[in-house]
Amino acid sequence: QLSASINPPKSAVKPPAADKNKSFSDMKGAIPYPTSGKILHRFGDKKGVNDRYNGTVLLTGPSAQVTAPYSGSVVFTGEFMDYGNMIIIQHNNTYHSLVAGLSRIDVEPGQQVITGEPVGVMGTTAPRQELYLEIRKNSKAIDPAAWMGNLKRSLAAN
Repeated sequence: QLSASINPPKSAVKPPAADKNKSFSDMKGAIPYPTSGKILHRFGDKKGVNDRYNGTVLLTGPSAQVTAPYSGSVVFTGEFMDYGNMIIIQHNNTYHSLVAGLSRIDVEPGQQVITGEPVGVMGTTAPRQELYLEIRKNSKAIDPAAWMGNLKRSLAAN
């Protein structure tokens, strides 16, 4: 299986100009990954015997900073099932992003975040270095790869 490294911009706290004027759906193909890492599992990959991944799993560096993939309102933070610490950001009434596997969460429900704003930190050892990213449209998981903008650039650089 091919893997790709994801390397979002280092200065990520200031949202891109497009973020201020475009909706989440307008940003398809240009949304930054929430952290740098190597893709371990892609949307649709087998997970166990009768299950599949509904998102992308990235192997991150120790204590990697995790940022909001797109502006929105934090609607959930905390542990959830086997996902570990999770943050759910509502981007509008249609789209949500789920970011899970964090060691520390730095935002609270109700908080407004902007694209690239720090929201948490990954752990220092496995499995706390595996970030799970899921994009949902109308509560249904969709392939994050189509939405994320720096995958093609990362593949070209490697």
